[in-house]
Amino acid sequence: MGASIKCIEALGLNIIEAQTCGVPVLAPNAPPFTEIIMDNHTGFLYTDPRIDNGESFDQLLKKISSLIKRIDPTTEVDHLNKFSLESFTHRIGLITNWVEKEGYL
Repeated sequence: MGASIKCIEALGLNIIEAQTCGVPVLAPNAPPFTEIIMDNHTGFLYTDPRIDNGESFDQLLKKISSLIKRIDPTTEVDHLNKFSLESFTHRIGLITNWVEKEGYL
């Protein structure tokens, strides 16, 4: 199980890498994690411990320990494809075209 700390990495590449390898992740229920984790599908989100003194995280750990079936993030192909090289290249192409059209280049 992968875990991430809110202040460490702005995009959460470590989470995307873990999900791609089939490792469910734990992260605070806040951006950017809410954009890259499908709660209960590719990982689990919990309330920032600074807000609830870790109560949500504690409940999540109890929930995970009682799961009968382990989640497998690699089954969420459409979700993971949003972070592929092809998807990234496409988005950069759209931005580049817009910049050229607007005359910024």
